[in-house]
Amino acid sequence: RDAQESRGLGDVYKRQVDGADIKLKKEPGKALDATGTFQGSGLDVVYWDKMPKATGVTGIGRFDANGLHIDVTRGTSVGLKVEKVAIDFLDLGAKNERIKIDGRVTSQAPALLALLDRPPLRYAQWLGVAPQRTSGSVNARLKLAFPLIDALKLDDISIDAKGTVRNAVLPGVVNGWDLSASKLDIGIDKSKLTVSGTGDLLDQPINFDGSIQFAKAEEQARFTGDWRLTPDVRRSLGLGNTAIRRRLTGTTPTPVSYTHLRAHETPEHL
Repeated sequence: RDAQESRGLGDVYKRQVDGADIKLKKEPGKALDATGTFQGSGLDVVYWDKMPKATGVTGIGRFDANGLHIDVTRGTSVGLKVEKVAIDFLDLGAKNERIKIDGRVTSQAPALLALLDRPPLRYAQWLGVAPQRTSGSVNARLKLAFPLIDALKLDDISIDAKGTVRNAVLPGVVNGWDLSASKLDIGIDKSKLTVSGTGDLLDQPINFDGSIQFAKAEEQARFTGDWRLTPDVRRSLGLGNTAIRRRLTGTTPTPVSYTHLRAHETPEHL
């Protein structure tokens, strides 16, 4: 079937098909029924026309009149390496055509964020960070599901991702300061990004948990943790006046809470 008959339907461009088994069945008064399986290597897979195609894909697939399933063993897409990914095109030819993607992704953080910042996703924009300013290596399991329609909106997309970022930097997320972590556990769903880890803020150790909201909630971000406050850190917090310096010296491990409100006369509380 011509892919153009389906709104936003992904396509599989076969560079090399290693094997295929196709069965055709025609009953009186009914349309031709085609089912089959295939194995391929060096495939290009366009899973969504708003995203870059996956290239060098090796895997196996099966299809029938209503859908296409591909089990990807390996492939790449704009700096992302994918492994053990299941791609399902469902209810093809019906009004509710949709796609489901479930698999593992490894990447550098800037490449993954740049991909997730493409319209209509714009996740980096919601986070308030420029992808090229981030750093770290990502290993994550990513689940995506959305209808195959041209006018896709963020609310149409279901996303669930969990993973780890090594040597991560989140620029400007706490009071405009960069938060770094040697190991950062992350989770993404439709409404928020959650993070937890051990790292540095203003060059001092901090253990933290936090969340950043994608929705237009009043509270955009919240971080809590234990932070080591040195005299330099206290000065950055506005606690460096003479009266405080006389009464508080040295280094103080301190519980800390940071909240950023999206719209408020004093939008940040630390």
